Amino acid sequence: MELGSRKCSTCGAAVLGDGALVKCKYCGAALIVDEDPGLRRGLTHAAHSEDSRASVTITFVNGRGLALDLVWLDFAGSERGYGRIEVGQQKVFNTFVGHVWSIRDAGSGSEVVRWAAPDQAPLHVVIR
Repeated sequence: MELGSRKCSTCGAAVLGDGALVKCKYCGAALIVDEDPGLRRGLTHAAHSEDSRASVTITFVNGRGLALDLVWLDFAGSERGYGRIEVGQQKVFNTFVGHVWSIRDAGSGSEVVRWAAPDQAPLHVVIR
């Protein structure tokens, strides 16, 4: 996602980047650039999943122009592949609160967003 003319809400500098959470290179502010509330509620920088017994159903929706790979970061931070979401498709997962998902560009493997369910409310998470 090319952000182009977006401005940092802290310092006003132009912000360029890819993904739903970017950092202003001038002032260091963390900025949410996607307006999907399901995505915004679960953004995280966690390196591993929490050991939780609180289950939740999450639907990841691919709203980007490229295929996405879903990777779960287990309790030790090891990566576990959970398949691909093609353009315009979605995948429904039964997961747990605090389980960390890395959603990646299927072509380059670069992380688009890191996300974890914040509570047990079922969510549709649109990745743009």
